[in-house]
Amino acid sequence: MSQQVFSHVIVGGGYAGIAAAVSLARIGRGYGTLLVDRRGRAGYPPTSTSGIASYWLDRLGFPASPDAIAAPIRSFRLVVHGDPPEKLRLLQPGTSLAPNLGYVLQEHSFLGRLEREAIDGGVEVWHGTHAESARKIGDVYEVSLRTPNGLTTVITNWVLDAGGYDSRISRRFGITRELPDEDRHNGLEISIPNTGQHPVDQVTLYLGSWAPSGYAWVFPSSEEGKPYLRVGIGTPLSVRDPRGVPVAVSKYFKKFLGDFPEFNRPAHHRMGGVIPTYRPNRKLHRGRVLSLGDASRLTDPLTGGGIHQALASGVAAAKAVEASNPSAYEKELKVFIHEMRTRYVWKQVLLGMTEDEVRLTMDALVEMRLPEGKFSPYTMRREALRHLRARGLRPLKVLWRSGRFWRAIAG
Repeated sequence: MSQQVFSHVIVGGGYAGIAAAVSLARIGRGYGTLLVDRRGRAGYPPTSTSGIASYWLDRLGFPASPDAIAAPIRSFRLVVHGDPPEKLRLLQPGTSLAPNLGYVLQEHSFLGRLEREAIDGGVEVWHGTHAESARKIGDVYEVSLRTPNGLTTVITNWVLDAGGYDSRISRRFGITRELPDEDRHNGLEISIPNTGQHPVDQVTLYLGSWAPSGYAWVFPSSEEGKPYLRVGIGTPLSVRDPRGVPVAVSKYFKKFLGDFPEFNRPAHHRMGGVIPTYRPNRKLHRGRVLSLGDASRLTDPLTGGGIHQALASGVAAAKAVEASNPSAYEKELKVFIHEMRTRYVWKQVLLGMTEDEVRLTMDALVEMRLPEGKFSPYTMRREALRHLRARGLRPLKVLWRSGRFWRAIAG
């Protein structure tokens, strides 16, 4: 068994891991850094729908080059089961949830460019490699890696775990734990040619009984210059049939495609996995082991989206390394942690609503307008409450009625 020594080991080559590698390279800490990625090359095969607001790409320092943009996002359509056919509920620039629209990224192009920047900055990258375990030995960490050539171990001062929801390292060090079934969504997505059945710059979300306690989606995309669609669905592991038997997400996806035959086409690509929709812990490190991205549960409990949080966690991890202070990691992510925990409360409100109440809520969101220059999560929530109350909806009453109040505020 061979052994090498590194200053930093980054586990996972997705958005969080690549962001950490590039950020370390940009501050002169690339040399002595190892990034391990289970995929054969950066970003391929894709593992994410990769939708993100352009605001976050610019703010976090990762602007997308033209070749990294699979499609622009210029509007969102919200569809609730039972809507009349003529109902058109659109979120467009200037509405509450869409003040800054964005892109669907071409994962392999976006991550590939950043990986090349990291390598140029001294980062060593091992593809086809995943971390099997890690342990502390004295003042350093030993990480066991499964490479194409067999098992090896490396020694490091820092472990940045961006290995996804199922990562063993964050659990091994007690940073995260298994989540309740309701807070783990199974996602399934296919990529199909867009032959005109859906706008090339619009995201459509489908709520209601198509995907109980979740939603289905259609995102615009492209492959080799041709328009494609990313059609998917997510439902929690807690969904049961009347007999109490778990219902596979594939069953709901089959029904959804039956209701929308325009999306029931041969798939060019398929992917699936578990999406954490819980609130993140307030503490995301143990010693010099930092948990990043999905591994740290830094995903949106309402939507399951996690790209901008993943990028932010990579940047924050590099700053903690630069400061030689693991506790600086949570301080850098304080705003994101607070926002995701607040969104978990809103997730409980939404899950406690009837389908008619969900419909009223979506109508309220579309009608919201924010004052110029007032885009903030706080302003959005205040406006949302005002519009919901105007329709007779009281989130607190929904929580009490549905028995979700204590779940919403616990932790």
